[in-house]
Amino acid sequence: MAVQRQLAGLVANTMRSVQALEAKLTPEERQRICDAIEAAKQLQARPDAGLRELRKALAEVEKAAGIIGRAMLRP
Repeated sequence: MAVQRQLAGLVANTMRSVQALEAKLTPEERQRICDAIEAAKQLQARPDAGLRELRKALAEVEKAAGIIGRAMLRP
């Protein structure tokens, strides 16, 4: 399923970005990002995960990745 692959890729990239930019993220930002990643991972582990749930998780991880994008612009 394309959404599953997209979600898996975004989770992996977001995790790498969090590690690389950890110093620029506030504790609250890190927590929000990690929560979105963990929820997506748990959903991916479920064989009965529906397309609607996967799309929602993808949207949440995309929002979390946006936090990283904004953090990159900080001095």
